[in-house]
Amino acid sequence: MYNINMKGGFKNMDLNYLRNEIDKIDSEILSIFEKRMDLCRQV
Repeated sequence: MYNINMKGGFKNMDLNYLRNEIDKIDSEILSIFEKRMDLCRQV
């Protein structure tokens, strides 16, 4: 979702797309962490 110019720099970047992807990853991290904490409570 971004274009890279010939020098390797970012020309155009869809920040909304990137933010949405980061939010998805953050949600997954939170879910996994909550599962981990539930298991830790059982120890």
